Amino acid sequence: MQSFADEKDDDISDGASFMRTFHTHEENAEWLKKVEEKYGDKLDKLLGNDYLVERVIDALRARNRCCEIFSTVDAHLEMYEKYSMATLLETPLKNEAILKQYWPVYMGGSDKYGHPVFYDDLLSMNLHKVVQVFAKSANGHDLSDDQIEHEPYHHHANDDDKLFDFCSKFRIKFYMQMAEYKRMQSEKFKTIIFKHVLVMDLSNFSYYKVASHSAMYFKIAKMVLQREQLLYPQTVHKIYLINCPWTFTLVWKIVSRFVDPITLKKIHILGGNFLQEMLKEIDIEQIPAKYRKNKINSHESDAESE
Repeated sequence: MQSFADEKDDDISDGASFMRTFHTHEENAEWLKKVEEKYGDKLDKLLGNDYLVERVIDALRARNRCCEIFSTVDAHLEMYEKYSMATLLETPLKNEAILKQYWPVYMGGSDKYGHPVFYDDLLSMNLHKVVQVFAKSANGHDLSDDQIEHEPYHHHANDDDKLFDFCSKFRIKFYMQMAEYKRMQSEKFKTIIFKHVLVMDLSNFSYYKVASHSAMYFKIAKMVLQREQLLYPQTVHKIYLINCPWTFTLVWKIVSRFVDPITLKKIHILGGNFLQEMLKEIDIEQIPAKYRKNKINSHESDAESE
C-alpha cells in the first residue's frame, strides 16, 4: 500500500491534503461562505458525504463554472429528498437482483492507494433488455428471467421520464454503497478517501447494437457520464476501458463529448492486453479472477490514450 503523499499534487485523495489545497484558493473560501449563508442548516443533509460542498466548489471553480455552484447544491438537496436518500441504502429496489444482472455494476478490490475499484458494463450491456427491465420495474411489475427472455417488449417514449428516474435511483444507491466502502477504507488507512477507479469491460460491445438503439444509448450514456460527473465531483482517480474493439472508437468520438476534459485525461483506452497497464496501480490479487486469466503479451500493443 502506497501512502497518499506519493500521489501527484493534482490527484490527492487524502481529505486533509484536499482541504489544504482548497483553502489556497481565495475564491473557494468566498464561495463556501456564500453557500453556507444561503443554505444554512440544509447543508447538514450533505455532511455524510465527505467535503461534498467543498468538492463541488473546487471542481466548478477549476472549470470556470462558478455560476453553477448554487444550482449544483440545489440538485444535491433535491436528489436527497426525491430519492429518500436517508433510507435508500436499506430500501430494496423493485427487482433489484435482476437489475444488477442486466446492468452489472459491482465493486472489486482496491488499488495500491486504497481507492476502491468498481466495474460497470454500461458500454457493452444489452441495451434493449436493460430498457425492458428498468422500464417494467419503474412501473412496479414483478419480473422473472423467463418473462424477460420470452415476453415481447416495445418501449414507448412517454415512459422515458419514469425509466430515467428509476435508472438514476439505481445508480445513486450504488454510489451510496461505494461511499460507505470508501469510509471503511478511510478508517482502515487512517485518511479520507474520496476517489475510486472505474473499469468498463467492452468485450461484449457491439457497434451494430449501439447503432440500432443510438438515441436511447446516448441518452443513458449522457445521464451517466455527464450528470454523475456533476453530482460526484473529484471522485475519479482513473478509468480503464478494457477489451476495446476498434469499432468502439467510432462511438467514443460521440460519447467523449459528454466527458469533462479533466476527466478525459484520466481515461485509458485499452485492448485485450489491459492487465499490463492495470497492474501498474492495482495488485493482481485485487483484480477479479476472470480478468487475471488475461495473458500479458509484451509484443501485443494496446490502443491507449490518456
